[in-house]
Amino acid sequence: MSHPVRHLAIALIAALMAGFTVAAPPVGAAAPPVPVRAATPPEALGNGFLMGPDVSSWQHSGGSIDWSAVAASGTSFAFVKATEGPNGASPAYTNPYFAGDFASAGGVGLYRGGYHMARPALPLSTAADQAGQFVGVTGTLHGALDLPPVLDMENTGGLNPTDLTAWAATWLSTVQQLTGRTPMIYASPGFWTSAMGNTTSLTAYPLWIARWTTAADPLPLPGGWTSWMFWQYTSTGSVPGISGNVDISRFCCTLARLAEISGSPAGRPHIYLRNSLTTGAADADYVFGAPAGGTVMMCDWNGDGVDTPAVFVNGIWYITNSRSGGLSQADFGYGGIGDIPVCGDWDGNGTDTPGVYRAGVWYLTNTTGKPVADAVFGYGDSTDTPVVGDWNGDKRDTPGLKRGGTWYLVNSLAKPTADLVFGYGDATDTPVVGEWNRSGRDSIGVRRASTWYLTNTPGQPIADIVASYGEAGDVALTGRWTPGAGVTIGVSRPTF
Repeated sequence: MSHPVRHLAIALIAALMAGFTVAAPPVGAAAPPVPVRAATPPEALGNGFLMGPDVSSWQHSGGSIDWSAVAASGTSFAFVKATEGPNGASPAYTNPYFAGDFASAGGVGLYRGGYHMARPALPLSTAADQAGQFVGVTGTLHGALDLPPVLDMENTGGLNPTDLTAWAATWLSTVQQLTGRTPMIYASPGFWTSAMGNTTSLTAYPLWIARWTTAADPLPLPGGWTSWMFWQYTSTGSVPGISGNVDISRFCCTLARLAEISGSPAGRPHIYLRNSLTTGAADADYVFGAPAGGTVMMCDWNGDGVDTPAVFVNGIWYITNSRSGGLSQADFGYGGIGDIPVCGDWDGNGTDTPGVYRAGVWYLTNTTGKPVADAVFGYGDSTDTPVVGDWNGDKRDTPGLKRGGTWYLVNSLAKPTADLVFGYGDATDTPVVGEWNRSGRDSIGVRRASTWYLTNTPGQPIADIVASYGEAGDVALTGRWTPGAGVTIGVSRPTF
């Protein structure tokens, strides 16, 4: 049975409003948070990249591959061609060495992946056929060392850019459905710009860029990608244990990150979204390929009016603009271990950006990925729970605090006194924020076990909306899940 959450006596509220202030930031608080790692990963300096070859039957023309020697050379990963085609009258091809090479690479501790060389054709159903062929050979790639599946785009099959893009999208979505993993795309800048019309519609899939150069990076990237995951920088490399020349690629990031994109999704956040503020089942759910054990939140990272996930783990942010999960599209350092992550539209430009709350001090940045704070101020203390919302409808998010069962909301950044103080909920309730009634102003609510108590007016002591959704141990989420929709609720729980 629903019941209103408790509220403070009017006299107590008045007293709190009159007397509540927070201390000024301590000396040195103006310094921005120190990122756990620099915006450019240290592995990207000099020859410090994690590296690995990609092989096919060609690498067996001079004899078998000695995978122990490959691993001993300092290689961290390898990709093996699994399938190709069919190509016109030529039947579908399976690399006869795939199973052996894939198993042997894993046997010596290398992360390993499989790729499919696309042979596009009409009708588009051929893409689904080739996807099924690939998964039939590789399996679902959920082993501890298994890298995401790869679509190798080098051939047009005579298709125009529109049809070729649709063909690739069909293969990718089919493989994602069959494996539960987000595939990667392998392509060169020239092929993507010309054959694919430089489409930006596939940036939800991580990029393995083929740019053979001695330059320090493969930039600029085609197709709207802002980051690369793997970079094939040479086709004439040499690796002990492999005869002749071989393609070699670099990985963008750390060995820990390589582990994160590999293997089983166990522990990664599984997000369940509801399209209305009512009791019922999930309308959408997906697994976000970010590390386990972090803080999950939803914000509008690209200004498209839809909130998508981020996970904050020990000072590292993992963010995606995808509404269907998959791997993070950006990861960067901002904050540190023990910080509480927040996100909001601090400057009113329509796009949310990160911040952290550290023992009563807020560090906010107006640019995602920027390692320096744009605003630093004290508001609250180390025992408070920070909240963020547009309390007055001016299109800018500002801070708030929940201390026990009392809320302290402020309408501007860096202001040391609360504009609104009221009681709503208990000390053990989880605070939530959202524009429940499309009024143009955010209001508040609490989640108690699996029940949500939401009010349309901050300071009103009675719940306007009561709904049951999720389980007691879930993380509460709020946001707009589809374009043009109102704010609704969701939960996240670890994948098992």
